[in-house]
Amino acid sequence: MKKKVIIDLGAHKGEDSDFYLRKGFRVIGVDASEKMCELILENFKDHPKKDDFQIMNYAITEKDDEEITFFENTDKPVWSTIIESWDSRNKKLSTTSIKKTVKTIRLDTLIKEQLQDGETLEYVKIDIEGADVMALKSLSNLKEKPKFISLESEKVSWDELLQEFTILQQLGYTKFQVVDQSKVQNQQCPNPAKEGDYIAYQFKFGSSGLFGNELSGEWLSAEDAIKVYKKIFSRYRFFGDYGVFNNKLFMKNRYLDKLMQIFGLKYPHVGWYDTHATF
Repeated sequence: MKKKVIIDLGAHKGEDSDFYLRKGFRVIGVDASEKMCELILENFKDHPKKDDFQIMNYAITEKDDEEITFFENTDKPVWSTIIESWDSRNKKLSTTSIKKTVKTIRLDTLIKEQLQDGETLEYVKIDIEGADVMALKSLSNLKEKPKFISLESEKVSWDELLQEFTILQQLGYTKFQVVDQSKVQNQQCPNPAKEGDYIAYQFKFGSSGLFGNELSGEWLSAEDAIKVYKKIFSRYRFFGDYGVFNNKLFMKNRYLDKLMQIFGLKYPHVGWYDTHATF
């Protein structure tokens, strides 16, 4: 019997791929970093489901078979990107990168080439540091879209966040969940399983976590999901990476820190969020 397939875009060290494999899916991992691809292969050499896994060293873009610059972050590999403006943003956060060259492939091309007869595409996880929209757009060329899809949503530009929802709706997705990634480590797999096989799994920091029917939140309309993001962006405006109150001068204000301690206050947590979508 053919397996259901999950594509892990931005496979990093294989944290998410490991979870999907153990739940019984065939997994296609993709990462622009040759170094990370080699690391995943080393990590998975004794994996009990390694025969159901393949890793591909590509950058997902709007064109096939090109060679482009990849900015490999030397401090935080998960921040590596093909988008120069994202690399500049990372450098402002005191990280460095090395320029590498990587071949490109479109997401729809990859799916057409790798999906075998009789297989169904259950889920595509997209976390490719600024190139997520390029991956989404190419899905319009597919007759059968992934049943579930997720992406790390924009956290700086409101217009770009709205564009993500516009594209998802154009692809036919009508239901959405907004998942706080800082809480993924607390997620518990439902038993009985609602996706694949049941496993007791401890998610690591940075993992994407549960997906599809196993998400615990309520599926929302695009309009209601955008309302959720309005509140999130309000916090970003003040406490995000470039928020009013998140700068070196402000954060080194010892008097303010002392007042916060006296009144038992904490700086609001502002992390990153994934948008999940289905039909």
